[in-house]
Amino acid sequence: MIENTVNPQQRRKNRLKLLCLVGLPVITVVLSTLMFKTGIGLPSGTKNKGALIQPPQQIADFPFTKTDGEPFDYAPDSKWSLLLPAFGECKEDCEKRLFLTRQVHMLLGKNADAVRRYYLNIEGTLSQQTLNMLKQDHPKLTVINTTREAIESLGGGIITYYSNKAMPYFLVDPRGFVMMYYTDQNTDKELIKDLKFLITKAGGH
Repeated sequence: MIENTVNPQQRRKNRLKLLCLVGLPVITVVLSTLMFKTGIGLPSGTKNKGALIQPPQQIADFPFTKTDGEPFDYAPDSKWSLLLPAFGECKEDCEKRLFLTRQVHMLLGKNADAVRRYYLNIEGTLSQQTLNMLKQDHPKLTVINTTREAIESLGGGIITYYSNKAMPYFLVDPRGFVMMYYTDQNTDKELIKDLKFLITKAGGH
């Protein structure tokens, strides 16, 4: 019989190394979020451009469905997500948000793979024309559905407040927490600045 030559002390060291490797991505995301909230550790003059949602909300708590009616399971991974809500058909304001976020996604360059986009249809069935437009102009966009009642608490009631205005869009961290929102007052440069900071500090693939 071959004896196990690894002593208890070495085993403990190996376990510690494994825990560090597994926990590091989570820790970096948490720290970057805290930096944004408190400003501690940020260079002088640095400030997030999106509005913080406090406390952050877990997106998995909101029921979404796919375009075929099947439940959509939002599985947190190493990507940041932009969630773009719209009531039914995508009109002028909605198209502007889609265009802005698509341009930002492209301008991220090598970091583009760290971000994904979702079109969140609130109530109603999208027309085939809108679905075709989304597929043609935004092929990397994932379409999901929900109801007004299901997400009325998203962002502390932000959806309800903006229901008759240009809708905001949301930033979701790699753990699945909705942490910030942006309005039509935010520019593409501001969104890029936030995303680059978060991707650099917290990572994302």
